[in-house]
Amino acid sequence: MLRHQKGDEPVYKQLRELFLARIEKGELVPGDRISTENALADQFKVSRTTIRRALGGLEKEGFIVRFPGKGTFINLSFGDRVKDPPFTVGVNFFKSITDNNFYTYVMDGILREAERRNIHIKTFSSDNRQLDAGELDGLLFAGQLEEDSELYRRIAKGLLPAVGFNRRISSRVSFIGIDNYEEAGKGANFLIAQGCRRIGFFGCLPDVPGSSAEARYRGYCDALTGHGLPVIPERTGFYVSGSRYQAAMDYLARADIDALFVALAPVYPAILQAANALKISFPADVKVLVFDDLSQLLLDWPGISYIRMPLQMIGERMLSALRQQLILKERAPVISEIFQAEIITGEE
Repeated sequence: MLRHQKGDEPVYKQLRELFLARIEKGELVPGDRISTENALADQFKVSRTTIRRALGGLEKEGFIVRFPGKGTFINLSFGDRVKDPPFTVGVNFFKSITDNNFYTYVMDGILREAERRNIHIKTFSSDNRQLDAGELDGLLFAGQLEEDSELYRRIAKGLLPAVGFNRRISSRVSFIGIDNYEEAGKGANFLIAQGCRRIGFFGCLPDVPGSSAEARYRGYCDALTGHGLPVIPERTGFYVSGSRYQAAMDYLARADIDALFVALAPVYPAILQAANALKISFPADVKVLVFDDLSQLLLDWPGISYIRMPLQMIGERMLSALRQQLILKERAPVISEIFQAEIITGEE
């Protein structure tokens, strides 16, 4: 039992010194799990607040690491210089940032967490052959990985810790994502609830099974048919790279719609430009719902609704989950997490 008498150090500081002494003696070694706060409070006959304060100080100094739902562990490195070993983590969707703001905000969350945790980020494009797998301690990926590459083989076998964003490789690889099918269905249902019945769809060609484009289109279709509404080819429009504006013009010129589901925010400016040329007013003539955060593009105008995903939070969580694997190694759980989006209703 620890006691606090006049002249003694505070109990939480006594606990800190006790833990440090056990580490120095080798009684606690890197990777060891510490008992729960309740168990420690019972063991030392102190309050949970005292235990929490002691552990908080140890975590701040880098002696321990805490993972929600998993526990508290002795860190792999000690002292004030660094909180983690100097990990190097690859991110393979960097090229997509130049043509899709979607990944920009995921990357922003990754870099924010990397700075906080002293983790070095090495970016490379979806062509993973340009990177030596031996240079990395772990990988965050969203782009397609070449199945005959050394990088893919090491990830699939569990030799290189990795977390995929909306990409699944095997049961050994952690996954974090958005349920594009479910969220698209919610979006279509939102428009139906507003009384819309001739709901159009415009987006990327959904020709790759399992892709976000395919899942979003399928979610839209199933929501309509679930309400007894037909999916009419003239009300759906798709574009290929480099043809957004012309595809939007051709689509809006023929589509007989009272609402439009835009499958991703980067194509919305082309839709706006085409609508302006055709004298179509949003939302007076056609209600609009966009999948992705319009506020990031400064296009969250009155009357326009959009589906906002917590992309920065997802980026932070991806690196946090990978860090857990790097520190705990085989003790770390393989995770599968789905983040929920929310519909932001444009106020007119």
